[in-house]
Amino acid sequence: HGDVFVATQMRCGTTWMQQIVHQVVTHGRGEFAPESDRSHIYTVSPWIDATHGVSMEDAPLVGEPPVRIVKTHLPAELCPYSPVAKYIYVARHPVSCFASIVDFNRTMIGPLLPPVAALADWYCSDKMYWLPWVRHVDGYWRWAQRHDNVLFVHYEEMVRDFGPVLDRICAFLGHALTPDERARVVERT
Repeated sequence: HGDVFVATQMRCGTTWMQQIVHQVVTHGRGEFAPESDRSHIYTVSPWIDATHGVSMEDAPLVGEPPVRIVKTHLPAELCPYSPVAKYIYVARHPVSCFASIVDFNRTMIGPLLPPVAALADWYCSDKMYWLPWVRHVDGYWRWAQRHDNVLFVHYEEMVRDFGPVLDRICAFLGHALTPDERARVVERT
């Protein structure tokens, strides 16, 4: 089986891309039954830089041919690389990424949120979770230039014109979808 890594800096469309990959490899039939123990993408897609969710060993293989869908925010310099795995990297505009991080942290820590200027300094520093945006994006951009098994996409393109991005993802993963399957993937993602 192969692994498909969904790699991003935080707040850049990670969960959305995990869902897209899951639906593409299942041809729009990926289900999460609320009454089961598989009711969320994180129960089938391990997050290798976190301790919660399904482990790499317990992650189910999905689709045909079967793959394991792996989430990571690790920078390329720390991410395990294999020429037989596939990597999809989603880059989001740094200002939008930062705004989403501020909103996320505001939700998590409320009135204890540092001033936005202090957050901006942190965001641009090597203390930022998983390295600063520019270094994170640059590492995967370089991978995409050197390796055919790395697909680099832009979050804003996904939002603006999803169809062509979906087509690139399908081709990259080697899944030709029928019009009905494609419509289901679009509906579910």
